[in-house]
Amino acid sequence: MLNKNPQWITIQNVLRFILLVFFLNQVPCYLSAQSNQSVAIKWKLSTTVDGVQFYYAVDKCGDKNNVYLKLNNQNNYKVEVTWKELFTTQADQPSEGFSGQKRMVVAPGVIEANSCNESKNRSLLILPEDVSPAYEVQIKSFAFKNISVSSLQPNKSLN
Repeated sequence: MLNKNPQWITIQNVLRFILLVFFLNQVPCYLSAQSNQSVAIKWKLSTTVDGVQFYYAVDKCGDKNNVYLKLNNQNNYKVEVTWKELFTTQADQPSEGFSGQKRMVVAPGVIEANSCNESKNRSLLILPEDVSPAYEVQIKSFAFKNISVSSLQPNKSLN
């Protein structure tokens, strides 16, 4: 039997409203937590230059493809690496990224971008808007170009 007391119906509606507001406030937090999580990246080894392995992955974050980069310095000293980026987008014509040559000092070991909101190693995460500020980009593929590795250890030459 249903309780048709108007006061009871009002209390039910208020409780429903409170639950609805609570739920709607939790959705953005849940989505934000999901986007901050590390993604299971399928790395592809592009090349190895002077003891440094260069990996990349093109993977979805939300509804857009991002490029994740990973460098593995197998030397026992710091190196400076430089490279350019080559993208294939929906235009199907390979083109260099507009940011030009990238430069980074890499200590021995692995450094990588592993989430959509990478901040620690931001130069290792390439978002569609980093490829071209002129139009909306859909990244299809990525390649390193003009890679250079220089030793930062005194009296150590890699060549």
